[in-house]
Amino acid sequence: MSRIDKIIEELLGTSQSLENVCNYFGISAKDLTENEIKEIDEEIFQCDGCGWWCETSERNDLCGDALCEDCLYLEVHQD
Repeated sequence: MSRIDKIIEELLGTSQSLENVCNYFGISAKDLTENEIKEIDEEIFQCDGCGWWCETSERNDLCGDALCEDCLYLEVHQD
C-alpha cells in the first residue's frame, strides 16, 4: 500500500487535517507532490460544510461549495 493510499484510508470518514495525518505517517504535507495531492483529491474531498473527508461520489456543488450529502440536505431543507 502506497503512502497516499494510507493517507486516504486514514482521512476517509473523518474530520482530521491532512497535516495531522501526514505527521502521523512521519511526513510533512508540504512534501507531498502535486500528483500526490491530485490523487488524494480524485479519491476523496473535504466537505466545506462539516469538514469531513468523503468519497468523491458524495460530493455536491452548491453555490461554489463542495458539500457532502448531509450538509447538502441541511442547506436545501433549512427552515
